[in-house]
Amino acid sequence: MEPIINKTENIYTGKVIQVDLEKFRTTNGIEIQREVIHHPGAVCMLALNKDQKIYLVEQFRAPMKKKLLELPAGTLEPEENPEETAIRELQEEIGMKPNNIVLMGGFYVAPGYCDEFVHLFTCTDLEPSKLEGDVDEDIKVIKMSLSEAIQAIQQGIIVDAKTICGILMWSAQSSQ
Repeated sequence: MEPIINKTENIYTGKVIQVDLEKFRTTNGIEIQREVIHHPGAVCMLALNKDQKIYLVEQFRAPMKKKLLELPAGTLEPEENPEETAIRELQEEIGMKPNNIVLMGGFYVAPGYCDEFVHLFTCTDLEPSKLEGDVDEDIKVIKMSLSEAIQAIQQGIIVDAKTICGILMWSAQSSQ
């Protein structure tokens, strides 16, 4: 039996997220209250060129107040399916369109307080195709081999969770 939501109160609604105060009754009868961030979901793409180099993007992330090295990614738009989002975001962030796109899996980012789910894709057979990105994006594209990317994870250069998940999932799948 699942906990029962007794009450939901919206605390904040922004451009991308909504924060609700949710009151639950657990299966053993205890009343609890949680702040829950609702997010429309996202995509993350492990894009590979013909030499099997992984495309990464370096961009400033305001919450960390520094640049991070990440796999290309983006937020789902209303009524857009994850594969369409992945293709659009790849064109915006690295200027490439995949002719082959395969869903690798997905994961919840932080299920303790947020419902954001990231759909993880492998993108290959890339062709140049640039779309305009967001006005606030200042992206530098970097390519790394799998071994270089794993080394960057081990050295703490890549610290973004979706990027670590994507690289390690692809590494595990490609070695089978």
